[in-house]
Amino acid sequence: MSESGGMDKNSAAGRAIEALRTDNPEEAAKALLEALREDPERIDLMHALAVTQIRRGHPRDALAITIQGEELARAQGDQTAAMMLPQFLLTRAAAFEDLYDPDGAKQSFLGILEHEPQNPRARQGLGHLLLGWGQTQAGLKHLQTYLADAQDEPDFLKGTQDFVNALQALIRKDIHPKEFLLAHRGSYVEFFNHHAHRMESEGWIAEASRMMRNDEGEVVPVIPEGARPYAAIRVDLVNPETGQPGQIGDQPMV
Repeated sequence: MSESGGMDKNSAAGRAIEALRTDNPEEAAKALLEALREDPERIDLMHALAVTQIRRGHPRDALAITIQGEELARAQGDQTAAMMLPQFLLTRAAAFEDLYDPDGAKQSFLGILEHEPQNPRARQGLGHLLLGWGQTQAGLKHLQTYLADAQDEPDFLKGTQDFVNALQALIRKDIHPKEFLLAHRGSYVEFFNHHAHRMESEGWIAEASRMMRNDEGEVVPVIPEGARPYAAIRVDLVNPETGQPGQIGDQPMV
């Protein structure tokens, strides 16, 4: 702490908070690890590190940190620790979802709801998890309970109500999910072809596989290490003169 009572910006914890504030997860992770080496019982920093690891794409590391944080919070047993437990469980659920372990995520949400039945993040998260798991009626029931509890911000409640209304309408009309794929496919193909044809006129090739020469001098597709032999990498566009790849659109299109 600084003399004025605030957080010292030059301390590891201070640098971590600044990195989180400026949306720099890589620097935040380094500073949080350093801060926890200095003070290993700071469960707030431990939770921040778990969230940061999920943002960095390391859910397995995040899961291990949440388990450690929960054990430490239960051992500390004070009011602050009790308030942190649901946060660790929510982060654990997010880690399980990123690890494609829906049952682990479900148990994490239920662990919160057992003690806080009106926790909006857990109730809503469980509802969407079950919907994604194909358990439509069970997921809807949890979202309707979330709406009935009304413990969240008005904008979140309205968004969920609109979503539930739309989903119920789709169920009543018996619209198959494949219709979404068919609807989006047409717009995507039109978008892609428009730009691909324009670039082809400038000499670029659309939807080409990335190629390389093997030890025998043959031109073969690029296969990622460990992938199946047919898992060639395709690029949206490639300039055959230089080999430069190109992407249609600045982000993936659903």
